[in-house]
Amino acid sequence: MQALICGKSWFDTLPADLQTMLVETAQEIGKETAADVMKEADEAEEQMKAAGMTIIEPDITPFKEAVEPVYEKMGLSELRDQIYAEIGKTE
Repeated sequence: MQALICGKSWFDTLPADLQTMLVETAQEIGKETAADVMKEADEAEEQMKAAGMTIIEPDITPFKEAVEPVYEKMGLSELRDQIYAEIGKTE
């Protein structure tokens, strides 16, 4: 996941059309660069496999379960759900 961070006071000085443009462009470019990063990671993994490396895919369920209380404690569950909705992720 990637994010564009700017000060709220500065952002609020922008006209509404520029705020919209900034948010939409950041989302669009963020999706493109995230896809590029995933493609490069997949290519690197294939190169490592070709060189003889064994890739182990661990069961991540216990890790997710262990971290779940942190989202609640920090008040980030709703934000996490919004991010998942934005990227089309269900878990």
